[in-house]
Amino acid sequence: MEGRSDLSKVVQRVSANLELFGLPAGTIPKNADTLQEAFQVDLGVVLEALREITGEDRPRLPDERYKAKEVSAADAENFVDELLGLDLPAKLLAKVPLLEHESLNAVTNIVSTLLRHDLPPTMKKHATQYVCEHRHFVELVMGGMAEEHLAYHKGAILRSCSRRREVTKVFLANGAADDLLKVILKADAALAYDAFGGLRHLLLECVAESAEWLEVNFENFFKTYHRIVMTTDYVLKRMALSLLSSLLGQHRFMKVSYRYATTEAYLKLVMNLLRDSSNAVRVEAFHVFKVFVGADTPANIRQILMRNRVKLIELLESMRAVSKRESKSAEHMAVVIGRLRQLQ
Repeated sequence: MEGRSDLSKVVQRVSANLELFGLPAGTIPKNADTLQEAFQVDLGVVLEALREITGEDRPRLPDERYKAKEVSAADAENFVDELLGLDLPAKLLAKVPLLEHESLNAVTNIVSTLLRHDLPPTMKKHATQYVCEHRHFVELVMGGMAEEHLAYHKGAILRSCSRRREVTKVFLANGAADDLLKVILKADAALAYDAFGGLRHLLLECVAESAEWLEVNFENFFKTYHRIVMTTDYVLKRMALSLLSSLLGQHRFMKVSYRYATTEAYLKLVMNLLRDSSNAVRVEAFHVFKVFVGADTPANIRQILMRNRVKLIELLESMRAVSKRESKSAEHMAVVIGRLRQLQ
């Protein structure tokens, strides 16, 4: 790799050559192919420099043109600040739909590496501040989640973003969860599963921030989310129930869990799922159902449970018999059955 001054030149070239993508046909320079090849090489140099800074332990790019000398701490900080100062992460994301596969991979890795936990503290702070204060960054990441050739790359970047608390808060505040829900409901199966993986990561990676967001957006979120829970897609239904039980079972989501467990419509929905034709779905539904049968079950929920107690116990006993190989589930079912019998 090139030294500090050469790295700066590389960053400047990347910024300048980005303008080649999307030009009207009559304005494309004759040497565009050569410039685009050089652009790919420069992206590789930027990526290798960032990996050198983070000490990322992975195979280096085989192309000799990408190889690097060690980057000093001062040079590394200047390099990252220049990337951010030129607004390169956002500019690269804006051109993603126009990039070929190799460049697309490089851009994905560059943006993701800027959001790694092992970036030195000052650079990490600057990168986080850049993302949080950028007016269009969330939109640039979330756009393309429903497009087959972009979904994987956008999902990888989203996962990197959702590892930082401040960034997660900004993404949630700017509608990232809502965007993912729309993709899950409208896209074909493969894209929907990818988007759901992104939603799970967004909600569970930084739980304090997502719990706070869910408390404020409770009704709107679950109104849409339950459409996924009730889907006819078996895989998606199980994914939705699994995430729901994970959310409701965590202490950080205590307020969300209590509100969920005191809503009659939600109890009725989950009780219906306990009768699903798939035993796996029934077990997933049970792990949601058990939040309704607690020590402080309110009167309205207790009355519904008591009216349906006999059928519920029969259902859970039959599920318990099938689930004995999964001792944890069977144990939990025994506890819930005991609580149902004690209701009065």
